[in-house]
Amino acid sequence: MPYRKLPNTDLSRINALETALERCQRENTPGIVIPTLYIQEMKGFLPGFKSAQLAYQQALDQQQQSSLKYQKKFNVARMYVSHFLQVFQFCILRKEFRPEIRSLYKLPIDSSNLPELSTETQLLECCAHVIEGERIRTSQGGVPIYNPTIAKVNVHCTMFKETAQEHKVFQGNTHRTLEQLRILRPEADRLILNVWNAVETHFKHLEEKNFYQSCSEYGVRYYKRKAKHDD
Repeated sequence: MPYRKLPNTDLSRINALETALERCQRENTPGIVIPTLYIQEMKGFLPGFKSAQLAYQQALDQQQQSSLKYQKKFNVARMYVSHFLQVFQFCILRKEFRPEIRSLYKLPIDSSNLPELSTETQLLECCAHVIEGERIRTSQGGVPIYNPTIAKVNVHCTMFKETAQEHKVFQGNTHRTLEQLRILRPEADRLILNVWNAVETHFKHLEEKNFYQSCSEYGVRYYKRKAKHDD
């Protein structure tokens, strides 16, 4: 026997409400199958719910596009900082710089290992330390590092920082619009449940096949149960 299942996505909730309303509009006497109260509630609720769903989808799309840009800028900034530090460490290994100079860049004095740059926080902190360290070293008469220059490192670190801030805004928009949807979903589910109950009650006198067909026309969704097989 088929079983009824309420919608579990926002688009399917919207579709259920729209189907019920459209079917009511084709009735000669609206309110016969679905009570007028429910019809008015759906008309009042649906536009706002659709608007909230659209706002969330748009925010999500923007966040996804921003994520691609974020990852690209992250990778470029990390590459430039990493390459700069590799050149810096090679200069120390070639005894062009004293090992103690590493402290200006917030690096361990006795290690030539590169810092961990796998997270946004790590990368931004390293960018700031490297830029400031190079500024101090060159202001004291040190020869600037080239290929890449600290200017290029600064440009790409700044671009990533701006992109990261922008990405947080998009994430906030997605979170805010999702919360608005979460607030509205219980009301959508309540309306759908009331409407579907009213539809099934109206057609309960029909034979099984006609019952399911008539209810389905009002948006009620039925699913066939999976057959159980004996071992």
